[in-house]
Amino acid sequence: MTSTAKSIFYYSFYMMGMGLGLLLIPNMLLGVFGFDPTNDIWIRILGLFAFCAGMLYFYCGRTNQTGFFRVSVTERIVFFLGMVGIILFLPANPLLVAISSVDLFGAIWSATLSPRLYFG
Repeated sequence: MTSTAKSIFYYSFYMMGMGLGLLLIPNMLLGVFGFDPTNDIWIRILGLFAFCAGMLYFYCGRTNQTGFFRVSVTERIVFFLGMVGIILFLPANPLLVAISSVDLFGAIWSATLSPRLYFG
């Protein structure tokens, strides 16, 4: 596995772990991050989505899918910037920036491991 593939592969465990946490024990996970407990189904749906996305990262990391690596860097940066926008313009907990910073740092890590893959 290349260094970039390993970064994507390792990131998949974060995605799948966060997804399982939101799916199976959402209120415990929300409490860790300072959010109020909820009975809303959407948090579990988000968890399922994150887990499934993590499976995609796992597969693409293991099989060295370089096209996926390129788009994942952009996607994770957009996700971080979107969370910043939500915090700035909507009533949202600023802690969301800390949570989404994992995505930003993961994107930077992946991009710096193979700069020619991302920057030509």
